[in-house]
Amino acid sequence: MKKKIKHIEECRKAFEIEIQPAEVTKRLNECYDKIRKVAAVPGFRVGKAPRDLLERHYGERARREVVEELIADSYHTALGEEGFEPLGQPQLSDIKLDDSNVLFFKVEFNIRPTIALKGYKGLTLTKKKIGVKDEDVEKSLKALQELNTKYKNVEGRAVRMGDCIVCDSEIFIDGKLLGKKRENAWMPVDEKSYLPGLSERLVGGAAGEERDVETTLPDDFSNKAYAGKKALYKIRIKEIKEKTLPNIDDEFSKDLGYNDVADLRGAVQKILEDQIEGQLKGDLENQAIGHVLKAAGFSVPASLVSKQLEYLVDEEKGALLKRGLKEEDVKARQDELTGRLRPVAEKQVRTIFILDEIAEKEKIGVSQDEIDEALEAVARRYNQSKAKIEKYYKENDLIANVRAEIRHRKVAEFLVKEATIIVEEGGTK
Repeated sequence: MKKKIKHIEECRKAFEIEIQPAEVTKRLNECYDKIRKVAAVPGFRVGKAPRDLLERHYGERARREVVEELIADSYHTALGEEGFEPLGQPQLSDIKLDDSNVLFFKVEFNIRPTIALKGYKGLTLTKKKIGVKDEDVEKSLKALQELNTKYKNVEGRAVRMGDCIVCDSEIFIDGKLLGKKRENAWMPVDEKSYLPGLSERLVGGAAGEERDVETTLPDDFSNKAYAGKKALYKIRIKEIKEKTLPNIDDEFSKDLGYNDVADLRGAVQKILEDQIEGQLKGDLENQAIGHVLKAAGFSVPASLVSKQLEYLVDEEKGALLKRGLKEEDVKARQDELTGRLRPVAEKQVRTIFILDEIAEKEKIGVSQDEIDEALEAVARRYNQSKAKIEKYYKENDLIANVRAEIRHRKVAEFLVKEATIIVEEGGTK
């Protein structure tokens, strides 16, 4: 075997490999010997067919199999000789097997970057000092109160601000019906209505009455094609429902599973504190990773960045389509999305490599129990059995992704644990 090495990029290499006729011929002979044992050639018993007939009937198959075997074997031999650790699937090109049985091919592949880790322990991080205020607790209690709002049908009076109506509604733009007629839809009559002037025009209406309301669709209207346009709402009021908020008292607290109001407030306070602590924890981890990335200058395979960039752009385009943008408008933003998301993709790929490097150096691994716990969390989130989720992840080769996510999280936690944390407004943690 002859080989040449080409250094395309710091993390992308190539071999030009030539296999000599003696090795190719040897492999072909071995292949035909195997074929002869099972080949059915007219006029000959199995195992007795002459070579020329085997070549006539099975020559293409034999050459294909030998080429595939020799490429795989010589590629892995060359990797071992050079000490390269490839990433992902190689890219083959210029495969040629000539009449003299010389096999030539090129193969490009990514390798792991060389990362000189330094200063990842003892980082100095800043933690914001954020506490839960009384008004935050009150706001959350108000949200709970709103979630437990009760509505009762009212008769003999007109619609008031604060009510909710059950109605049929249609939207017309430039005289044309937009979408389909909505029937028995619940519509709040609220001063903070999403559509300017809509609730005000419904006030005073009676059950069975129809009202036409002209309004301007907001800029964030779900269908971007109609955002900011004048619209006519035709609304037929069918029922009027009066909104009743529960009192935030012991009875309300017990309905939610708490002993009394004090117990409910304490629980809300704890939830808010946990949310803040989670946000601060994520901020510290991002700071730590940012410091480590800045200290370690290294390149990553361009093809991996391109793949991650493609994923991010597709995800963003999908989100824009869901928000109502037309497909042609989304396509027109391709260059803008690509330019904006490229640095994000590169940072994400660099982060994966450096977290893996630290995990290897610090011997941070992932146990089966940790994987099981993660799968159980997914099962709870989607209200599925753990066995069903595990089966899906295994069938789709996603267990390695779960392992990597857990490992990376543990590395980020390790970096924060080893850091000096300066709490804003004075104190050191």
